[in-house]
Amino acid sequence: MGMQLTRQTMFTITFGTLIAGVLSNFLSLTNVSYAVPVSPTSQLPAVKITFPHKGQQFRIGTNILVSGTSSPPPGVPHMSCTVSVLLNDVKPYQKAVALGHGVKGDYSVWHYKITPKYASLKNGQNKITAKIACIAIPSNVTKFNSVNVTGT
Repeated sequence: MGMQLTRQTMFTITFGTLIAGVLSNFLSLTNVSYAVPVSPTSQLPAVKITFPHKGQQFRIGTNILVSGTSSPPPGVPHMSCTVSVLLNDVKPYQKAVALGHGVKGDYSVWHYKITPKYASLKNGQNKITAKIACIAIPSNVTKFNSVNVTGT
């Protein structure tokens, strides 16, 4: 007895062969690396000191509560970033307190209290710097923001 093929059977065989061919091509492409151009400026995080303001005066020996906002680069979760603060380049950077409303470690809003125990204001101009550092692929990213205040 001979086998009789109908149009429906032929379509099923042809469609199945097509799917198998597509899958084998897809599987052979999984070990291929693709370079996607990324604009570095659009992929940086953001950090801004919102207090104190530029030129604001503080008595030497007093505490300064520095506050600000930050955001990670697109595609990087908030918890992959940290914000830290520096006064007059006195290292190490001091880790800020995350106050964001998201997950733990959300630095979208943050603050840090500068005390004389860490570093003291000097008479005249003082530079406060905030740094956001994010763990990202293919490389970690960092951005800074500074404000000058006056010690009296």
